[in-house]
Amino acid sequence: MKNGWLNFNTAAEQQAPELLPAEDIKRRIQDRLVDYLTAMFPNGKRRGNKYVMGNIQGDKGKSLEVSLDGSEPGLWHDFENGEGGDIVSLTAAVQGLDAQRDFPELVRFMADWLGMPVVSPPAVTSYQDDYEDLGQHTGKWDYYDAEGSLIACVYRYDTPDGKEFRPWDVKVRKTKAPNPRPLYNQPGIKNSTDVWLVEGEKAAQALIDNGYCATTAMNGAKAPVEKTDWSPLKDKRVMIWPDHDEAGLAYAHSAARAIDDIGAMSVVILKPPAAKPEKWDAADALEEGFSIDEWKITTDRKTIKSAGLCLKDWNALRYQGKAPEQHFLVEGSFPMGVVSILAAMGDTGKGMLTLKLALEVACGEGFLAEVLGGRIQQHGTVVVFTAEDDQAEVHRRLEKLDPGNLRLNNPDKLLVIPLPNAGGPFPMVKDTPDGPATTREFTQIVRQLQQIEDLKLVVFDPLSSFVHADVNADPAVGSYLTGLLANLASETGAAVMVVHHMRKPRV
Repeated sequence: MKNGWLNFNTAAEQQAPELLPAEDIKRRIQDRLVDYLTAMFPNGKRRGNKYVMGNIQGDKGKSLEVSLDGSEPGLWHDFENGEGGDIVSLTAAVQGLDAQRDFPELVRFMADWLGMPVVSPPAVTSYQDDYEDLGQHTGKWDYYDAEGSLIACVYRYDTPDGKEFRPWDVKVRKTKAPNPRPLYNQPGIKNSTDVWLVEGEKAAQALIDNGYCATTAMNGAKAPVEKTDWSPLKDKRVMIWPDHDEAGLAYAHSAARAIDDIGAMSVVILKPPAAKPEKWDAADALEEGFSIDEWKITTDRKTIKSAGLCLKDWNALRYQGKAPEQHFLVEGSFPMGVVSILAAMGDTGKGMLTLKLALEVACGEGFLAEVLGGRIQQHGTVVVFTAEDDQAEVHRRLEKLDPGNLRLNNPDKLLVIPLPNAGGPFPMVKDTPDGPATTREFTQIVRQLQQIEDLKLVVFDPLSSFVHADVNADPAVGSYLTGLLANLASETGAAVMVVHHMRKPRV
């Protein structure tokens, strides 16, 4: 029955005088809530503004309460086992269905109790005609809003030239994507705190069918991030599972920023296993019996936004198998993903040394056979924040160090910010009545650093210019600052170097 109801290509013309969408069915159930509950739980009793019973099986008692008034009648809570939800989840529990996966069947059940027809998509003969050259569609996915109303469909066609996808906007009855584009599985998202974001409906549905709450943007990695409505993910813990290719990883970062912007509780990008083939995704993982729960704990990740420390995330599974190899920026020193301090007396050439190092890492052309006791082992993007040298001085130094202008071959790899010309030094930490705190300016800088895919080195020169507190006199500030920088290094995987001035030599 479910497949027939969802397929509007084969539906007959509707002649019923009143066709109810899911939100209206729920509202009408709420209007007749006592009758509905009495039908499901004949042993229950009304007590004031509550309907009470012993348990979800409807036994006599008062451990389970259903609210009969308030902003949303039908909210329930079982005080014995802590379960609860709305009238839809209560109906699901009684019927032995899943509130997310079986949502259409639940709506049908409630509509049947009301004696009302539920909305079926209108018959459409022109849709298939528009794409008859593609043949019969080989897949179809329905997009519902949070209340269960059908708003769009996506059809898949397998052609000699590869797979093709075509959207259908149900409300305007046109072969186009809605504006804004909806997320898949919104009823499931509404009832879950943890949500997987994957690429494509096939991968999302594979996870849903295996008990996970998953979603995708319409068109997967090709979806225009700015045209997608990400708001259903507000206050959710979002785990992004990109396809195993460059396009998937790039899309994951773009989507992560958009999800962070709408107020998600946390956003994490998980790294697919390196040994898996290109384009490997969640559907492939489930087909091969891949252990998703174990991989979720043990794999490398990039945290875009953290919801705070969860102790259970750090069980022994994190430390199984062979330990990861330690990688260094410079052979034998300056490990990646770690904070290092370059300390010396003033006027001893630390600024020139860090610029030499930056050029070597960014250009990869061997400016120095060795530096700081070893050979350079990493090449990629470098960001240098210099608080004391202005643009002219940086330019003069780079001209001396790089007379051949090799830095201009890949200019985006070397980012040197002379803060005297860029608004002045920004504080990382400030003193507050409640103790040291991260500044808004540093948070914004961190977000930009997190978006650099091949970030290898970040330099802050000198450290004292970035701390609006007394590091020497207050150990709490020093400890807080160390943790802040360590977190930056860990999340980006880059070597973070802070330059510290000791006293200048006496003349």
